[in-house]
Parts: sequence; C-alpha cells; structure tokens
Amino acid sequence: MHLLAAKSGTIDDGLEPFDLSQTPADLLFISSADSELTALSEAITETNHKSTVRLASLNHLQHPMSVDLHLDQTAAKSKLVIIRVLGGLGYWQYGVEQYSSVLKEKKIPIALLPGD
Repeated sequence: MHLLAAKSGTIDDGLEPFDLSQTPADLLFISSADSELTALSEAITETNHKSTVRLASLNHLQHPMSVDLHLDQTAAKSKLVIIRVLGGLGYWQYGVEQYSSVLKEKKIPIALLPGD
C-alpha cells in the first residue's frame, strides 16, 4: 500500500481546478473527444462561420470548481450549449446537473448528447 503526502484538512482527489478563461459565444460545444473538437474547428474555419463558437475539452472540466467557473463565465452567457457526454451521465454527473440546472433557469438551450 502506498500513501500520498497530503496537507492536513485537505482532500486529494487527483484533480486540480482548471480555468479555461473562455469568453461567451453564440455556440458552445463541449466534448472529451479531441478528434471531434478538431473536426469542428476545421469545419468552422473552412466555412467562414459567422456566429461565434467556443470549443471546450470536457477533460479540463472534471473538477467541480472548473465546472462552476466555466458555467458562470462562458456557458451561462452563450446562446446555445451542446455537450457530448461520452460514456453517459456517470462520467460527468456534476457537470451535467449543473449545466442543465443553470442553463434551464437562464432559458439557454442545451443539448446533451450521449456517446456510450
């Protein structure tokens, strides 16, 4: 058995908060699949898309604080949010619950697309 050195009174879940520092956009697309994000980025560039678009990796939104920051700074001020929840609800339950609740309250359309 291995023990990790930790500070007294803290919980080490292996995740650090991460701030994506994204500005709001017309469309926000979140996915853990890099290939999906790359394909969307290329499609947006090639089609001279007029709406503003933000792409975010769900891998950077694993810590609850990261979810809360991104939700407040970006998603809650966007016009449409699409989230690919690869693996289903169990892989990102806090994020799904928070985005769904806040965006519903603000009347911002959200699409949660499973990929399990």
